[in-house]
Amino acid sequence: MTDIFNWIFTEIATPIRESVPGVFVTGERINSPPKFPCVEVVEADNYEIQSGTDNTLTERLTGLMYEITVFSNKQFGKRSECISILSQIDTIMKRKNAIRIARIEGYFDSEASIYLIKARYRLNTDGANLYSI
Repeated sequence: MTDIFNWIFTEIATPIRESVPGVFVTGERINSPPKFPCVEVVEADNYEIQSGTDNTLTERLTGLMYEITVFSNKQFGKRSECISILSQIDTIMKRKNAIRIARIEGYFDSEASIYLIKARYRLNTDGANLYSI
């Protein structure tokens, strides 16, 4: 099974941490953000592409889906903060040949104190290179 999560996470986390002071970036699902703004990066799907296998049972091509959620609790400008951070991540992912397949936004809590935007990206990899779908 191909696993490039740590590489993708670092490619996202490093520039976001440099450009957004105090941002909390995690590679695990969280029940509630411990700090804001917060970026959650998870690999939501990892599947073998049948046309990428051969008779040696070696996985040659893997399909991946990354789910990235940005949270903000600013009193004013929650959505703007989320959009600003996600726009940077979107550029990073597009440079990696990923295709954004979804973007969902809304409130994380019933009090509307935490806003979130979630985006999903798909791409293929042979373990060394990234390919668009």
